[in-house]
Amino acid sequence: MSVIDTHCHLEEEVFDADRLDLLRRARSTGVSAIISVGVEPSGWLAQRRVWDVINGLPDRSDLPSIYLAFGLHPWKVAEPTGDWLAELRTQLSSAEAVVALGEVGLDFAPGMPDEALQRRVFEAQLGLAREFSLPLILHARKSEDRLLWYLRRQPDLRGVVHGFTGSAQQAAAFVDQGFFIGVGGAITHERASRLRSVIAAVPIDHLLLETDAPFQPGAAHRGQRNEPAFIWDNLDCLAKLHHCSVAAMAAQTSENARRLFGIAINDD
Repeated sequence: MSVIDTHCHLEEEVFDADRLDLLRRARSTGVSAIISVGVEPSGWLAQRRVWDVINGLPDRSDLPSIYLAFGLHPWKVAEPTGDWLAELRTQLSSAEAVVALGEVGLDFAPGMPDEALQRRVFEAQLGLAREFSLPLILHARKSEDRLLWYLRRQPDLRGVVHGFTGSAQQAAAFVDQGFFIGVGGAITHERASRLRSVIAAVPIDHLLLETDAPFQPGAAHRGQRNEPAFIWDNLDCLAKLHHCSVAAMAAQTSENARRLFGIAINDD
């Protein structure tokens, strides 16, 4: 039995001391593949370095397969200097391992960057998604309805809403647009009863598993650095919500990742 972590930030400095060890831990538990998701230009370069190191190893049989996604996160839209869009285009075209454009989206919570600037940056990245025929990894916080507005006007776009926290109606609307719902450690927390009820109503063939490591640990690892090996807690909770076996949910979410991202399923 294997699973795919569709959202992890492997380039983060907190992983520098033991990155290969945590990847081996993940593989030993059954994590067959990980999507390393970028959020800003400096992170894109770090992702590339990590990927080059891993793929330069003579034996990678004890490691998960690593795939890449690049995007400018809505929290970071005011920071880049120079032609970030050209740099993003370069990264998206530079490796077979690129499977998505993300993490991109909109965040309308208080204290976030100017909404008009966020929208301009997001619209530019939608153009790249179409140019490269890549699925989107969407960040959505208090912005679900605006994101749906974009998707309804560009119905050929596809992707996943990462770490979904919206309403049942919004989840259903994203599914109607052909999008997947990303499920992480948030559903494992005691106070997440509303979120669990929302996720329980999402069709099983539109769910994806993720950790968001090193961020957003589940209840069993509260206060710790999150890592891909912890994804099994999320899987167990998700299987219970949908009244199915862990094996069945692992197989279905892996198949969903294959459908969206073209990731090979490895059950070794």
